[in-house]
Amino acid sequence: MRPLQVLALIIFTASSAIGQMQIRPGGKPIILGKDTLCYRYHFAPSDTLLYRIESRDSIVVPGYDAIEKERTEGLRIVCDSVTGGIYHLSLRLEAYKERQRSGSDTSSRNRHPWMQKTVYLAIDSLGRRRNASISDASRALACPGGMYQHLRLPIIDSSCRRQNQSWLSIDTISVPENGVPAPEIRQRVLWRVGDHLDTLGRPAAWIQYTLTGFGGMEVPDSSLNVATVGSIAEYGRLVMDRGLQLPLSSQIWQEVRFKMQSGASRNTSGRHLVVSTMSLMEIRSLDPSRRWKNSDRSAATPLITTPTTKPRRRR
Repeated sequence: MRPLQVLALIIFTASSAIGQMQIRPGGKPIILGKDTLCYRYHFAPSDTLLYRIESRDSIVVPGYDAIEKERTEGLRIVCDSVTGGIYHLSLRLEAYKERQRSGSDTSSRNRHPWMQKTVYLAIDSLGRRRNASISDASRALACPGGMYQHLRLPIIDSSCRRQNQSWLSIDTISVPENGVPAPEIRQRVLWRVGDHLDTLGRPAAWIQYTLTGFGGMEVPDSSLNVATVGSIAEYGRLVMDRGLQLPLSSQIWQEVRFKMQSGASRNTSGRHLVVSTMSLMEIRSLDPSRRWKNSDRSAATPLITTPTTKPRRRR
């Protein structure tokens, strides 16, 4: 059975997963707040967002030593253009540091092959995707966080709700920012509105979500013959700037249970646990009112220090 057929079967038989998102019988009803909060993305042409991402990974495969990683990434997001309410963005990993331990072996590196890739996304103000592609899909490769890495710009799917109010979003997406070939993920996301928040001298609002998802990917290369499927359980807390309408920070907890098939008979199963924090370090823009730099002394020094590149439209 082909991996994507397996994925379809998993999705069909996993309808009970939605039960994880419901209030248990006898639970207290959630009281809605008086305020209405709105969440949406807004980018202006030339906006350049520099993020620092710090992650801890634990990869467990039965019969092998567990792999532990500490990763620090510098992510650049550029708004190349805006047309008809659709934001055309390019995402690029421009700095990387990693320390890895497995048993008594340790290693470190300051580069990753994914740094040579540029991902292009076209999204609306709620993060819903209109298009997604990658600059070079000629060689199979996974991003540092793996094929089922959480979305850097989550699909919010709804804009204004009262405090504690929730809604369910269901989507099937292609995620070229996670690997080549691009994995496909079917996800159910329960969003819940948080509250106002003042942080880093900015007016903000936080929102949280719980996600269950199923993904699959296969390499159409007879010499590799690799395929993988995975089930995803994820919780996230997103802090949005109320003025600029951009993500200030996010915290993600994720567990992926994966199965990988290599060749005709070799199968590997395991778990990938991730805790990740993404922090906005700087906004560069042609519009002076949108420029901002994280002045929190407790924040780590941003990895990206190169000058802002001019916005470009993908051909």
